[in-house]
Parts: sequence; structure tokens; C-alpha cells
Amino acid sequence: MWGAILAAALTAAAAPQAAASAGDVCAPLHAALARLYHTPLRHSATRQPEGGRPAGTTEYVLTGDRQYMKFPSATAWMSTPLGEADRAALDDGVKAMTAPAEGRSCSAAGEEALAGEPMRVFLLHDEAARSDTRYWVSARTGLLVRSVMALAHGASLTDTYAYDNVKAPQ
Repeated sequence: MWGAILAAALTAAAAPQAAASAGDVCAPLHAALARLYHTPLRHSATRQPEGGRPAGTTEYVLTGDRQYMKFPSATAWMSTPLGEADRAALDDGVKAMTAPAEGRSCSAAGEEALAGEPMRVFLLHDEAARSDTRYWVSARTGLLVRSVMALAHGASLTDTYAYDNVKAPQ
């Protein structure tokens, strides 16, 4: 179950990465998502069922050459190598999930501060997935900082990303 949730979180957080044209209002989001698997980061994904308490948080750390995951029920981190072929496969998965499609739209939603940092906000509506996702991209670094996906039946998935001082978990 958590594997599917993490996969959804990773692909949801990376939507949409369709080719951005100069006039695309979501170009900063596309650029942030293109860097997602190529930048060391700490990522957490928390699923909240409809009207319930959070169902646990899956943690993910990406370093220069390894990826680490820890599921809510786990006591230890799992680790696997992460090479260029692995990154390309992750990128390909994102592209397949985010290719332009009928019923999918992206729009700029202004600017907000998140933890005191200015953010550019984007909204993605995906009719086929029956989801609406709000993305916060740092105006300073151009990196994805947070996304919240509203799922069917009142459930949600919140992803947060941090890029400072990323180290392998102990």
C-alpha cells in the first residue's frame, strides 16, 4: 500500500513536465519538476484519508548516488543505488503521467509566502485522475517546496521537499 502511495506522491509531485513553451504560465513549475530527480533532497509524503487522521508519513532521501526510503511502519531505511539510468526511468515515468491530455490543465495561482519564503503557486487539475493539486515553487531557487493533492472522497496527499544539508539517513 505505501509503495503505491509513494509512487503516487512522486509522480503527483512531478506533474506536469510536458514541454514548456515561452508563453506557458506553468513554465516555472515544469522547470522545477525537471530538476526534481536530479537535485539532492529530503521528501516526505503524508496521506490523509477523508475526515481522518494522517495515515503516516513516507520519507525519501535522494543523494548524489543513492535513494533511501522509510515507510511509516518500518524501523529502518531501505537504500538502493541511483544512477543516470534510474533517473531517466523516473523522468520517463513523470513524462508518461504528465503528457498533455484531455481534461488536464495547469494554471498560475499567484504568489504566497511559505515559511517566510516567497513562492509561486500553480494549480493542476486532472479530470482523469479526479485530482486537483496545488504546487509551491520557490521564487528564489526555482525548486519545488510543497504540493497538496486533493483526491477523491476528501482524501489528500501532502508532499514537502527540502534541499539544504541533505545527507544519507543514519
